[in-house]
Amino acid sequence: MFTESIIDQFIVKVRLQAILEGIDERVALGFAAARLRLATGEITKSKYYQIIDEINNTFAIIAKSENDKFSGINRWIEQQINDLNITPQLS
Repeated sequence: MFTESIIDQFIVKVRLQAILEGIDERVALGFAAARLRLATGEITKSKYYQIIDEINNTFAIIAKSENDKFSGINRWIEQQINDLNITPQLS
């Protein structure tokens, strides 16, 4: 669906945004991959939430302040996907 260069650019943007927000790049890339898979219809909303829960558990994201920080990157990722002219399946 996407060219390799678009995916590469998206990955670079996610990594840079993670650095700017002080978030582990692996977490941000995991969130981005899950959101892209949801947006392209590869996974369901249920599977998306399962993946996000797995990422949260893997990186021990439980504190409210951490959740607020990660919700910020998730909103940013969603906007980037919208900018790629993909209609996200999650409202």
